[in-house]
Amino acid sequence: MADTADTSVELDEETAELARQNAARGNTGLPEYISGLVRDDEKQRTVFLSGAREVLDNWGSAIDEALGEQAA
Repeated sequence: MADTADTSVELDEETAELARQNAARGNTGLPEYISGLVRDDEKQRTVFLSGAREVLDNWGSAIDEALGEQAA
């Protein structure tokens, strides 16, 4: 079993109700639902930053050149 931390999050009632409904729809508890959102967010961030790095590595000089021409 993973270590857990007791964390309190204040949400407006509408958001809290949506979270409860989404957790129930996924047949999971609210803590598990929120944990999944945080983990998914981190995965998406990692994928995005990796893609951005790849674009800069492959096209950075062309982008710099194009932007330099626009500034002139």
